[in-house]
Amino acid sequence: MALGLGSYCWSPPQGSGNPALCADAIGIITGADDLTVEAGATLEVTGDLTWPPMAIAYALLWDAADEPIAAGDESQSFRAWQPGGGERELAYGDHSVTLPEDLAPGRYMLAINYSAGPDRGSEATYGAILIVE
Repeated sequence: MALGLGSYCWSPPQGSGNPALCADAIGIITGADDLTVEAGATLEVTGDLTWPPMAIAYALLWDAADEPIAAGDESQSFRAWQPGGGERELAYGDHSVTLPEDLAPGRYMLAINYSAGPDRGSEATYGAILIVE
């Protein structure tokens, strides 16, 4: 599934000499396209999550607003959203998120926080707009 990268902070291994890098986003960042899914579906997250080893720390779902608070132009394909009502915590594995079986048809904003663990200080929040049919 295509996710937008929002706020993040990457800390290199101690002693590497590389600097840490952090960035704050204006909201949950998603790609330009919505993802159509079914209630109860398990969504797999893929990509290069090997360095540092990353795993999902939490996953949240909200009712999606009608319009994003900001969007990119033709050269930057993104949308920024503020969380709405109806927050739900989702079941997750290291690289998957499972939607509730009882999720009503509608439009939802998904936020997934990936972390390298509390002792590493590296994490990132990814987002997507889901259409449940």
